[in-house]
Amino acid sequence: MLEPLSEAQKRWVEATFATLRTEDKVAQLLLPTLGSYDYRREAVDAFLADRPVGGIFVGIADRDQHRAEIAQLQARCSIPLVVASDLEAGAGHFVRGGVPFPEPLAVAAADDPQLAYALGTAAAREGRYAGVHWTFAPVVDVNVNPDNPIANTRSLGDDPERVARLAEAIMRGMQEHGLAACAKHFPGDGVDDLDQHTVTTVNTLSRQEWYRISGLPFRRAIAAGVWSIMVGHIALPAWDATQNACGVYCPASINHTLVTGLLRRTRISGAHCNRRHEHGRCGWLCQAPGKNRGLHCGRL
Repeated sequence: MLEPLSEAQKRWVEATFATLRTEDKVAQLLLPTLGSYDYRREAVDAFLADRPVGGIFVGIADRDQHRAEIAQLQARCSIPLVVASDLEAGAGHFVRGGVPFPEPLAVAAADDPQLAYALGTAAAREGRYAGVHWTFAPVVDVNVNPDNPIANTRSLGDDPERVARLAEAIMRGMQEHGLAACAKHFPGDGVDDLDQHTVTTVNTLSRQEWYRISGLPFRRAIAAGVWSIMVGHIALPAWDATQNACGVYCPASINHTLVTGLLRRTRISGAHCNRRHEHGRCGWLCQAPGKNRGLHCGRL
């Protein structure tokens, strides 16, 4: 079970934070992607020695390789790393040797919260064994458009109520067994037919439709205590129709109106992270509001 920090832990955080230089505090917002550990060890060692990053994102590897590599990385850091991965369909797809569950759309077809909870539980147990603390799951996007390349089989279906119900069960299975969950991709993918990893996609729902469709699973996940929210490269013109000189809407990942306005109105208690794609690599920027307990995430 994930628990809030104890008073002693809070004192350690405050004391450690007080010793950090400005550049160290910036580094604490970063979670660089190491992929499948196919990196130049000397360069990573030098980077970690100079910059106390907040965490790392790990890719596909055998269970024991994850444990060994993560333990070595943790040993090099004065501040413990938060280790993240994508465990949307259990841990088996990223942790070889774990249980390979089917894609979330199959969970929607079964429509059984107990099975969804079992998936979340298995992801937590196997992910934590491998050294992962935080998963960017569950996907709570509603399959409004079957041609959308992001939600698709990663979604829990086209019924907002079912998506919310099953996502809650997955999230509870994860967080009740020590793995921080993340509802994604705010303000809701699955509406157009574009890939937000390469272009700004657009959620074209009206405000009334958004509250009823895309917004419902996020509200339910927040009410159920999800520890983080991932913000996507997704525009929502119903709330902010601002366009740049090329006619492109501003995505939520860099949109004050959508994140500080719409999302914060839900009173989410957590941290927020933005994912940045550059030259084929991913990095993560994380922000934790004062006195909040967890993580609120987004793509940049």
